[in-house]
Amino acid sequence: MLSRFAAAIDAHRARGPLRVLELPGGPPPPQWWRGELGDVGAVLLLAAAGVAPADAVPGTHLVTQLGRHVAIGVLPAEAGAGTIAAVQGRCDKHAEAGPVALLGSREERARQLLDKVEVALRGRPSLAVARLSAERLRRYELPGVLAQGPGLALYVGRGRRLGWAGYGGVEAWQLDLPGAKPLGAVLSLTCQASARSGPSPSFSEELVVRGRAAAALGAIEQTLHSHNRSLAIAIADRLAGGAATLADLLPAGHPALAGYRICGDPLAPLVGAGDHETGIPKWAQPSPSARGSTGCLRPAHSQYPRRRSRASSQTTSG
Repeated sequence: MLSRFAAAIDAHRARGPLRVLELPGGPPPPQWWRGELGDVGAVLLLAAAGVAPADAVPGTHLVTQLGRHVAIGVLPAEAGAGTIAAVQGRCDKHAEAGPVALLGSREERARQLLDKVEVALRGRPSLAVARLSAERLRRYELPGVLAQGPGLALYVGRGRRLGWAGYGGVEAWQLDLPGAKPLGAVLSLTCQASARSGPSPSFSEELVVRGRAAAALGAIEQTLHSHNRSLAIAIADRLAGGAATLADLLPAGHPALAGYRICGDPLAPLVGAGDHETGIPKWAQPSPSARGSTGCLRPAHSQYPRRRSRASSQTTSG
């Protein structure tokens, strides 16, 4: 099984060794990683289909015997490695992180949080950032925007087990557009994005398994907005400071991360799929009819794939 990840492991060599481990049975015993870390840059654990991210790994980081924090991601064992290798390959073409899509639901506290994140990101003028929250972007336009493969998408606001509650509800399958390019990483700073509902994969897992992102961060439980706000600002500060990978973004030891898990590649580079030399990437340019902060954006694709949505009562405050 590990042979499928040979290309992904090789693509990581320049950025720090990635150790891929298998977990063939149920949840691992405590401290199972002792002796497995060495000088690795990060760990990717392939877990059996029935093992949820909450049970597979103890958190977003492992701590070595010397006290070093090592980021760890989990992925269903049957998942492929093509997306991880492809996104790592972007580092050969682009040195700069971005573009960044700032997403969120319409609640005032979510908008206020994105305001703070935007201010923090001004500390990195070379970083292309687009504010695409629900009051600015129509629901049917979101999949086409993300299909352009930005380096990072950060979502704040209301969430649920099946995905984001903003934009009228977004599930992973709705982002499956023909020709869609994977994102570097997706951060869902909301409730339960990495939590499973029975045996079904979580939203974060599906994003990676479906090839929509090389990595996804999400909560395994209901979260407090105050905790997510603190985490979002800490992440924005690290991004403004030059973070280049998902592992660079995450402040190891932050209390809020105890309720989060990484699905996919912890060393996923925050590099987009296309040309983003301008301040605002092409996929986020407003159309001529745009007016003010609620202007209409025109992504390359503008329709959800047709499929009956699964009803859910799991919407939470995030």
